Amino acid sequence: MPFPVLPVNHGSDYMQVQQTGTTNYMNAQRTGAGSVHMQQTGASSLTLGEMPVFQQFEREVGEPVIGNVFNPADSTFFQQDDQIQRSNVAAKGETKIQLLDDKYYSFDYPVPKQLIKQIPFEGAKKLTEFTHLRYHAITADASDYDPDSYESRDYIENYPLRPNLYPIKRQTELMIICTMYNEDEVLLGRTLKGVFKNIKYMYNLPDGQERVHPFGKEAWKKIVVVIVSDGRQKINERAKALLTLLGCFQEGIMQEKVNDKDVNAHLFEYTTTFGIGKFDYHKMNDNKGFTVPLVTEQTVPVQIMFLLKEQNKQKINSHRWAFNFLCPNLNPKVVCLLDVGTEPGPNSIYKLWEAFKDPHVGGACGEIRAMLGTHASPNDEATLAHKFGRWFYAQHLVLSLFYLVLSVPTVLKL
Repeated sequence: MPFPVLPVNHGSDYMQVQQTGTTNYMNAQRTGAGSVHMQQTGASSLTLGEMPVFQQFEREVGEPVIGNVFNPADSTFFQQDDQIQRSNVAAKGETKIQLLDDKYYSFDYPVPKQLIKQIPFEGAKKLTEFTHLRYHAITADASDYDPDSYESRDYIENYPLRPNLYPIKRQTELMIICTMYNEDEVLLGRTLKGVFKNIKYMYNLPDGQERVHPFGKEAWKKIVVVIVSDGRQKINERAKALLTLLGCFQEGIMQEKVNDKDVNAHLFEYTTTFGIGKFDYHKMNDNKGFTVPLVTEQTVPVQIMFLLKEQNKQKINSHRWAFNFLCPNLNPKVVCLLDVGTEPGPNSIYKLWEAFKDPHVGGACGEIRAMLGTHASPNDEATLAHKFGRWFYAQHLVLSLFYLVLSVPTVLKL
């Protein structure tokens, strides 16, 4: 049956993004089995200001170069298997809605037309994963998952996430989890830029070498980038705006309750075709800080899941959401953990993945170092702390996550 589309609020003010309405949160109230009523008091639209959001691509040192194999004008690059039916599409009109399978609040919302026009691949403009953002209001909790409980497993493992809904289910080879607290758009942009470089590197790997790697032209379908933000009240407004411009966030569609149950997390799914351009470090820009430009050249699609936790419950809880909620559903073969602010090298993530080709390897890490420059502290501090940490855990035979906390951006190199 057709589902109504609701007005959409497209984000907060961010340099090139101007909000033209008020931010409102919707409440869903019970109206019967499997259905809810929705209330919304306003909406806004996305407008582009005088400064260009999208800039011309400028290659950085070491950045992978994509060959002509990905032709933006080639509509046949995206196959029939990439088409997914829009389910529970939100549209204007009625406020009564039907939950998916009578238990999942999962809806597809149109991406702003201004962003769709910027998509560099003509074939992508006809596919749901590029034209619609999928939103899930999650009332479950990450700690609810119990592999010994059929009810718990059934609810989480069958959650309607997009990679599982294609005619040919997408197998997740690599999940890249980026944890965020209140980092600004520059730190988020740096991390995503490094992640995108790695996906381009894996996309450039030759096809037909399954014994060596599973990537190549299909790499973007086998990699999921997950951003977990620790608390709706803690997230940086400009970081939210950057996510809005990438297409993977819309403010006004979030729910606070579904059938009288509190929403614990907001999950957004979108496949972006935009890249992060070369950073502009101008300080004096209406006192709004740095500019993170977007580019449409030399990019490949990236499957992004943005999980915004309702409450601030610290980083271990963020990892619990990734491992207990998303991993049982997508079953990734390898998981990579990053803090937002850490910029992986152009092929660092691939090298980490490569380590797991040895069946005796259960974990691997790179060496983190400070980014030298005007805003960075001496690199020796980072190197010493990293090596001391590895020695400590080796001596005490402790398997643990070791985090190096610095007050400056860091970069992951292998």
